[in-house]
Amino acid sequence: MNMKKIHFILGFLLIILIVLYFRDGSLLFLTKYFEWGLKKQTLQIVGNKTNQTLIIEKILEWENNPSNMVNVIGPLTNSNLTFIEKFSFRFFCKSLNPLWIFTFRCGACGEFSTLFVEFTKSLEMSSRVICNCGIDHTFAEVLNNGEWVPVETTSPKGYNDSKFYNEEWLETLSAIYYLDKNGNPNYITENYIKNGGTLIVNVYQDNKPFSNAKVIVKALRCNIVDHTNTDGISLFYLGEGDYTVISEVGFINKLKDNRTIQLESNQKRGINLHLKPYFDTFELKILILVICLFLLTIVVCRVLFKKFNKPRTR
Repeated sequence: MNMKKIHFILGFLLIILIVLYFRDGSLLFLTKYFEWGLKKQTLQIVGNKTNQTLIIEKILEWENNPSNMVNVIGPLTNSNLTFIEKFSFRFFCKSLNPLWIFTFRCGACGEFSTLFVEFTKSLEMSSRVICNCGIDHTFAEVLNNGEWVPVETTSPKGYNDSKFYNEEWLETLSAIYYLDKNGNPNYITENYIKNGGTLIVNVYQDNKPFSNAKVIVKALRCNIVDHTNTDGISLFYLGEGDYTVISEVGFINKLKDNRTIQLESNQKRGINLHLKPYFDTFELKILILVICLFLLTIVVCRVLFKKFNKPRTR
């Protein structure tokens, strides 16, 4: 293999990495362009509207117009789509990077909510993307007159949608949260699920409270994570349902305990977890695999270096 082919392959791989980083991260040199383009688009959408409710309704109308944004939930359920068509939808229309969404203008509830929040923030409105543990659905909230109001971004009439006050719909959820600037979840479950239950987890080692132990509540579609306080206690407000509660400390050679519980509406339930030695073979396998890949990379680099640095014979 000559050097031209190697340079071509390396260049092609670099382009793929840039595209993937653009899709799932952010390219800093495009940030200014994105902010300018987004602000311009937002002003075109809202026109001369100054009332916050009317502004939100105009943004929702724009997002739910198929000529502006494509909701892929319908197309992806079409059995007549080819593999390439489905792959294109999943690749180009699945990202939580606002710049990527604004460029390709397609997606589902997560993409619609992310772009909606960017539109409103460009107008200096307070808004946030809301996720949940329970069903695969994302929506948004907007701060209006000091109160957070829910917005169903995949509906042109989604501002303060009545479904957010529907007890049957809310009962399917375990927890509701938004992510802060550092990507940490902030739970607001009690704002929506009024008949939820309180789970009190007490963690012990050798019958003594264990502080700063990691506590994981396995819910439908996600894990809810917290750490015990100085008294070895962690509190969770959850929707009713079955949960697996795990507490663990350490890596590979862990201290661990778990229990499966059922939490009912308006129930206040406490459980005790007693940390015991636990050897995690899965994490050990992952560590060994990473070390092997690292050593293999070193060997390949050394072989390539020797091959292309041989003295040329005249």
